[in-house]
Amino acid sequence: MDAKRKCAVLISVAVIVFFALASTEIAERARDVIGLASELRVKQSTLLPLDEALEKKADLLARKVRLTSLLASSANAFEHDEGGVFEFVSKEAQASSVQLRAVTPGASQELEEITEVPFGLDVVAPYHRFAEFLNRLETGEFLVSIRKITLGREGLAPALRASVNGVAYVPTRKPGK
Repeated sequence: MDAKRKCAVLISVAVIVFFALASTEIAERARDVIGLASELRVKQSTLLPLDEALEKKADLLARKVRLTSLLASSANAFEHDEGGVFEFVSKEAQASSVQLRAVTPGASQELEEITEVPFGLDVVAPYHRFAEFLNRLETGEFLVSIRKITLGREGLAPALRASVNGVAYVPTRKPGK
């Protein structure tokens, strides 16, 4: 093969390789654009219209105000702190005739206007007394959420042994208030 022909073959090969690489790159970018477009369509379909979003925001703010005022006014007989929560739990246990074997406070976590006060309880009681106790906790003077209940038997007695994990919510105390 003469030099001109070799040069022409090399140029042809280079052009073919260039077009192969360019078409592969273009195909990959087109695939990315199509993927992003479908992702955008999904996000647009889940996006609320502005009027609905503003209405939902207003409803949430009103709910926040109501819940905060409920928390502020709900603990009439107890302090709005961890100690008040545990006094409340003890009072409800006595009122329900359940035996508190252990009360374990967790680490409180302050959120903006609310402080979460986690707790653990070991309770021994007949089933109906235990159910009454849980009802009193969840409908009492503090906002309480029961997260986990583990049930068992207390020996051969008909009493129920339960471990309860929950969270009470109290208004966060601001410095100077």
